[in-house]
Amino acid sequence: MQFTQFDYPGLSQDGKYIVFSAADAKGKWDIYWMNNSGGDARRITFDSSAAPPSRNLSADISPDGSQIAYNRFNPLNGFELCVVSSHGGTGRKLADKAYGTRWKPDGTRIGFIGINYTSNWYELHSIKPDGGDERVEFTDSVGRSGGNVSFSWSPDGQSVAWIRTFPDNSGEVIVHNLISGKEKQLTFDKANIDEVFWAKNNMIIFSNH
Repeated sequence: MQFTQFDYPGLSQDGKYIVFSAADAKGKWDIYWMNNSGGDARRITFDSSAAPPSRNLSADISPDGSQIAYNRFNPLNGFELCVVSSHGGTGRKLADKAYGTRWKPDGTRIGFIGINYTSNWYELHSIKPDGGDERVEFTDSVGRSGGNVSFSWSPDGQSVAWIRTFPDNSGEVIVHNLISGKEKQLTFDKANIDEVFWAKNNMIIFSNH
């Protein structure tokens, strides 16, 4: 399978498999699964998302490996959060206006980024895998919307690493505790940070350019 574009991937908890959104030669986006040691990618979804106006498609494997949460672009409704069996099939929509997606480490909830259209602030939402009990975990009332945004759950699921964009368009990594509401800024590089990941050993990895 030849791909023309890729977007944000997710790794299985054992680190052996990767799942990602990609566009085929016809520009149709679907979800693919592959062993990170090599071999051909296996197509998981068959709903062929349209090309998004900006590349914000992500995918993530559930902790038990049975499901994939991913973003799909609907030209009539924008970005959607969906889930599909890791064996493949048609995605089931869980939420509208949803960007980025990461399973909570215990597998009980799926996190995604939303926008409060009244305040124009980014928010971290979570929802159960069956589509119930959607709630706002955190509202970023300090950062500026429109810039890069990404998050990753802490190993215990009580905090998130979060990319915050400031008014000068620089991005920094912060840690926000979802229980206490306390947060700490980790970087002071005034960089263009694109993605963040909180590893099991409590190291926080991020990319910038």
